[in-house]
Amino acid sequence: MKQVAIFGGSGQLGQKVIQRLISAGHNVTSFERREKPSKHGETKTTIDFNNMGASSFNGDTVIVTIGTTQAKAGSEEAFVAVDYELVKKIGVWAKQQGVSEFHVISSIGAEDNARGLYLQTKWKMEQSVSELGFERLFIYRPSVYSDLDRKPFRLKEVSSIPFLGFFASLTKSTLKYRPVNTDAIAKKIVQSVDSEIVGKTIFEGDDIYTAEAIPFHTYRKKEQKLLAIGIVTLLLVFGSSEFLGLGSLPLRITIAGIVGALSFLWVKSAATLKKGALGNHEEYAKNTNTKRFLRFLIWTEILLIIGTLTFGHFAITISVLILLIFDVLFFFNTEDYLNSLK
Repeated sequence: MKQVAIFGGSGQLGQKVIQRLISAGHNVTSFERREKPSKHGETKTTIDFNNMGASSFNGDTVIVTIGTTQAKAGSEEAFVAVDYELVKKIGVWAKQQGVSEFHVISSIGAEDNARGLYLQTKWKMEQSVSELGFERLFIYRPSVYSDLDRKPFRLKEVSSIPFLGFFASLTKSTLKYRPVNTDAIAKKIVQSVDSEIVGKTIFEGDDIYTAEAIPFHTYRKKEQKLLAIGIVTLLLVFGSSEFLGLGSLPLRITIAGIVGALSFLWVKSAATLKKGALGNHEEYAKNTNTKRFLRFLIWTEILLIIGTLTFGHFAITISVLILLIFDVLFFFNTEDYLNSLK
């Protein structure tokens, strides 16, 4: 059991971290600007960030989930004051309190040559806390949060979720860009608190995502239903295009064969995964070709969409696009199951 202090505990991520920490048996103190009632049994302590020396903490671990955006902060200066200056101030305070373990949320893409104020500020923050010399330092670089119920609602982030999800599915190296739920981040933080890792550790987006990976047959029932609806919709759209007689007969026969083959391969991959998820884990772990196969399907569908758009066959484009969307969703289910075997 550890004595843990958290800054940013009133936010959505902070609340989930607190809940998981307490469930794991740790004592949690949430330092906040204004006094608020406890929701999970944590101790609440108000703190003046302009006079942090007046507050003390006798514990092992400090977790910082504080973060904002330039739009929310109101200016570049206000954003930097929170995401860099305040986090650094908390780090210095934690060091003065004798804390040996420090956790902080950064962002994917935070690096020395990063472009844009946001990523540059995150990189600068990482360097500042690294220089403090904590025995255990954990930096988390998640991609965009996939929670649709975050407050305040961030249209720019939400609108980027499907594009980032699509991009992340293309190659193994792009998986770290996959949008991630705050539940996964909270779980990864608590796993790190309970670990014996020493020194500085940076968790990229794909490292964080695997913390919440669970088997396919218990994962996102709505998405599984969508996958089935996708195939039916695909057939209906293609049937409509056939009924309307779009394109020459040889072309329609060729496209029908392509769409039929892709549908067959999709159903076969779904059946393979379903069988593996419900069967023996050790046996299914040997199946390393599933993700490669799905990536191949995704790339093939992209080329088909480009080709049909080029030649003006829009009905076929829509059909393949629907298939592509649901293949991407299915790819994530596959990835989750394989990650859960680790």
